[in-house]
This record gives sequence, C-alpha cells and structure tokens, in this order.
Amino acid sequence: MVALHTSNQDDILICLQRGQLCPKQDRVGELVGTLVDHFTRIRKVQFPVKVCCPAVQLHMRGKVKNVTVQTKPEQIHLDFKKSKDGFVLLVPANQPIRTQAEV
Repeated sequence: MVALHTSNQDDILICLQRGQLCPKQDRVGELVGTLVDHFTRIRKVQFPVKVCCPAVQLHMRGKVKNVTVQTKPEQIHLDFKKSKDGFVLLVPANQPIRTQAEV
C-alpha cells in the first residue's frame, strides 16, 4: 500500500497486488524508487519516503484518516471497510501483509 500525499490535502492511496503471472514480485519498491528518481533527477527536489507500520495516515478532503491492514480468514478478495478513524484494508489469509510506504 502506498499513500501519495498532495499539497491540497486530498491524498491518493494505492494498493498494489502481486500478479498471477509473477506472484513473487513486489512492485511497491519499484514504484517508490521510480518516483524518488523522477523527483530527484528531473524536478531537482527531495522526495521524502516514510516506511510505516501498522497504519498509513492520509488526508481525505482535508481530514486526517488512518488506513490499517487486517488479515481476515474468510476474506476472498481485498476490500476496504470503514473504521472509527478511517479505513481497514481486509486481506485474505493466504496473502502476506507487507510494509506500507508513505511518499
């Protein structure tokens, strides 16, 4: 899961899943590396990256929300549900939970 923070406080949350063809590949590091390279080399600005667990904090229409990840045995597909302070990403028990990144 990757949170992209925006200046207008309407952040973007991305959840990357492993594909059927390449189940051992993790694309979060590749995405973060590409973004850091672009902002450092092309735009000449620092691109801060924060690896966080157990929750990602983001803004939705200016309000702070927390997104946590929870394994649920009977869950078949990834899905979000509301929580008291944001959202929970429900993950099937057969999918490992990886570290999240905030950029």
